[in-house]
Amino acid sequence: MPFIFKKWGMRRLGSFLLQEKAIDRDQLKKALELQEKRSLRLGSLLVDLGYVSLERMAFYLSQSLQIPYAHPQILENIHPDVIKQLPRPIAMRCKAIPIEIHKNRLRIAMVDPWDKRHQKVLARATGLELEPMIAPQIQIEKALQQYYSSE
Repeated sequence: MPFIFKKWGMRRLGSFLLQEKAIDRDQLKKALELQEKRSLRLGSLLVDLGYVSLERMAFYLSQSLQIPYAHPQILENIHPDVIKQLPRPIAMRCKAIPIEIHKNRLRIAMVDPWDKRHQKVLARATGLELEPMIAPQIQIEKALQQYYSSE
């Protein structure tokens, strides 16, 4: 059984990627050194360095955080009635896209699905219980442009 850090309630991303053989120790070391200098997220650095693709990183984050992954295809065909559930300013501020509604639950793709403050804002704005999913920022921004640009 993999080690779970109690502080975060999840495995650390670097350890998870090493275990999955997505990166090697030298790549992790280089990314961690850059992280100290540039104050960026480890996942973003690993993608920027070309060690892991953006889509694979989102998948690994999903696995590491135990949060469902919103595949890019899911973000391409969202019903307009679902989009209307979330006002544009809140969607933009929280970097979130509503995906589907089932009963009183809203599946919502987010850049930071573990951000409890944004979850509260989104739940209040929609009046629905949230089921957060993770998606890379670039895909969320593309979807925000697609669905909210004409407002």
